[in-house]
Amino acid sequence: MQMGSLIVAVLAASLFAAPAIAQSGAGKDTSTSMDGTSAAMQGAGYRRGMLGTRGPSDCSRTKDPQQCAARRAAHRQVYEACRDKRGSEREQCLHQQAAQIDCTQARIPEQCVQRKAAYALCKGRTGPQFRNCVLQKTLPADCSRASDAAVCQRQDKARKLCAAKSGSEHRQCVLEVLGAGQ
Repeated sequence: MQMGSLIVAVLAASLFAAPAIAQSGAGKDTSTSMDGTSAAMQGAGYRRGMLGTRGPSDCSRTKDPQQCAARRAAHRQVYEACRDKRGSEREQCLHQQAAQIDCTQARIPEQCVQRKAAYALCKGRTGPQFRNCVLQKTLPADCSRASDAAVCQRQDKARKLCAAKSGSEHRQCVLEVLGAGQ
C-alpha cells in the first residue's frame, strides 16, 4: 500500500512541475542568429513568433542581400565599439560612431549625409527629444525618385502625423497611418 502511495505522490509531483518547467524559457529567446548577433542586438520584432517592423532576419530574403549584410556588419561594428560602456557614456559613444559612418558606401548617400547633419545639430539631446529633433531637421524623402512612390508618400505622411508621439504610442500611430493607406 505504501508503494502505491509513493508512486501516486511522485506522479502527482512530476505532473505539477511539468508546466512550470515548460514555462521557464517562454519569455526568453537566447538564440543567436546565423550572423552571430543575438536577438537583443536585432531590435524590436526579431524574436521568433513576434510581429515586428524590422523585416526579415535572414538577409537572403531581403530585396538587396548585400546591402542588408553591409548594414548588419556596420551595426555590429558600432555596438562592439560601445559594448563596455553604460548609460549616457554609451549613448555618446553610439553618437560618435554614427558620426564616423562613411556615407559614400550608403545606398542613398544624400540621405546619409542629411541624417549625419541632423545628428550633429541634435547632439545634446537624448531619447524622444533626440528623435523628434532629428525628424524636424531632416527633409522629407524625395518620393519622385523612390522605387515605389505610393509607399514613400505613405511613410512620409506617417512621419509627419506621428512626429510628436514616442514609444508604443508612436509605433501604433505609424501602424495605423501605414495600414490605412493600403
